[in-house]
Amino acid sequence: MWFYLDGENESGELDNWGFELGSVNALIRRGLNRADLQARQRVTVAGVLARQDPFTGAVRTITLLNGEQLFGAQPR
Repeated sequence: MWFYLDGENESGELDNWGFELGSVNALIRRGLNRADLQARQRVTVAGVLARQDPFTGAVRTITLLNGEQLFGAQPR
């Protein structure tokens, strides 16, 4: 599964990022559901950048403003 967001860079401009999560089944098993991420919601993403594309990465965790962490369900 993928999700996309806009992140502000050092110049104050927005860059569009694409993040890969695990499979839908893995996300559901870890308790993630579609209500956990909403449009225009501010989040912090921790993960690994792709080698070829500077605006693509694999998610390890997503942290919501309230401090709740959602897991990306990536295989190790």
